[in-house]
Amino acid sequence: MTAIRVGKSSDGQVTVPLAEFNGLIFRIATGNRVLAGLWSRSQGSVVWSSPQFLRADVIRAWPPKKKKTTATAHAILRHLRQIMAPEAPLTKLEAQRRCMAAVPHAYPEAFRKAWAELAPSCKRGRGKHGPRAQ
Repeated sequence: MTAIRVGKSSDGQVTVPLAEFNGLIFRIATGNRVLAGLWSRSQGSVVWSSPQFLRADVIRAWPPKKKKTTATAHAILRHLRQIMAPEAPLTKLEAQRRCMAAVPHAYPEAFRKAWAELAPSCKRGRGKHGPRAQ
């Protein structure tokens, strides 16, 4: 990570020494203008300003929005088996709408995987050929 040292004649962006990282906190201050910097825990003031991170480091450290697990796909499949019966099949769009509303952490890719595993007799046929043969 690189940043500009505050309070010294700076040479621009320089690498922040690893030894200093334990005593620093990353903060974004808002006010008349937005300031991002590394604050000293002991002094309570900005020590480094304008930090720049490598994209790979940020991606590795930042938590993902949603964890895409097979557990979610299995939960959706269980829910589909409960709400869909061969006697009263739902369309894919209606089933997806219900699953997204009822299953926690549901996302479209997990629904697609669960729909592929669902028995064809529980799905409503569409198109000009009519319902599926049983």
